[in-house]
Amino acid sequence: MVTQLLASDREDGIWMKAAALTQNSVPEEIQKIILGSTDGFHVSATKLIEQLPPKLLTACIRMHRGAPQPLWYLGHHHDNSPTWYGVIRQLARMPSHPLFEDCLNEIFSFESRYGADELSQVIRYLDASSRENVFNLLLEWKTDVVGEWHQPEFDLLLELAPNDDSRNEMVRLMVEKSDMIIEFIEDINEWSHRLDVRKALEKSFQNDFMIRKIWNSLTSVNVRATTQVRTIFSELLTSTIEAFPPKLPSTHWDLKRYLEALGVKGDFLRRAAVMREKAITDFQKVCPSKLRVSPPAACFPAWIGPR
Repeated sequence: MVTQLLASDREDGIWMKAAALTQNSVPEEIQKIILGSTDGFHVSATKLIEQLPPKLLTACIRMHRGAPQPLWYLGHHHDNSPTWYGVIRQLARMPSHPLFEDCLNEIFSFESRYGADELSQVIRYLDASSRENVFNLLLEWKTDVVGEWHQPEFDLLLELAPNDDSRNEMVRLMVEKSDMIIEFIEDINEWSHRLDVRKALEKSFQNDFMIRKIWNSLTSVNVRATTQVRTIFSELLTSTIEAFPPKLPSTHWDLKRYLEALGVKGDFLRRAAVMREKAITDFQKVCPSKLRVSPPAACFPAWIGPR
C-alpha cells in the first residue's frame, strides 16, 4: 500500500516522499520508487544534492529538521540516518544554495547532533562575504534563544573579520542586539571572551555593573553595621537605581536581595519595586521572544492536513 501511495499522483506526494526518505532506514523498494535505484543513499552528499529534484530536497530537509511548524509537531524529525546529517553539513558550506540558511540554522540549534566543532569548521571553510552572512544569521538566531551562546563561534567570526572596520561594526551590532540577548551581567562572559566585546557590552550595561560595584564596595568596608549605616547604604543603592536605572530585571532583583540583606523595610523596598516593575515591562517590550510564545505554523504548498 505504501509503494502504491508513493507512486500515485497525490497532491501531497512530495511530502509523502520526503517522509519516506527521512526514515532511519529506507527500504530498497522505496528507494527504487523515489530515487530510481536501490542504492540511492550510497552516493556522496554532494551527489545526492545534485540528483534530488529541488522541491523534494527542500521537503526532505524541512521534514528532517521538523521546521518550520507544523512539521515539528508531527514528531517525525531528526532520524538517525547519517545521510541527512551529511547533506545538511554540505549545504551549510554552499552559500549560494537556497537551503544554505536553513541548514546553518540547523547547525546553530543542534550542536550536540553535529559536533561542537562543526560550526567553526563551516566558518573557516567559507569566504569573507559568506562569513559576514553567517555572523548576521547567528546574531539574529541568538535573539530568539536562551543559553546556547556559541561563544567560540562568535569570537572566531570576529577574529576572521577582514579588517578593523568590519570587526568594529560586528561588535556594534552585538551591542545593538544585546538588549534582546543579555539577561544577567554574567551572560557577557558567556557570550564572548574578547576584550573589545566585553568593554562595549559593559558600557551598554554600565548602570547594571554600577549597582554590583557599589554593593561589593559597601560590603567590603570594615564598618559596624548600625541602623544608621544600613539606612545610608540603602539610600545610596535605591537613589542610584532611580537616577541611573539598570536595564536588566535581574539587577533589580539583586537590589531587592541587597536591601533585604541590609534588613530594611518599607519605603526602600517600595521604591525599588516600582523601578523593578518598570524594568520588567521595558525588558518584555524589547525581548518578546523571552515570553515563549510559539510562532505560527507555516502554510506549505501541496500540504494536506492541519495547517
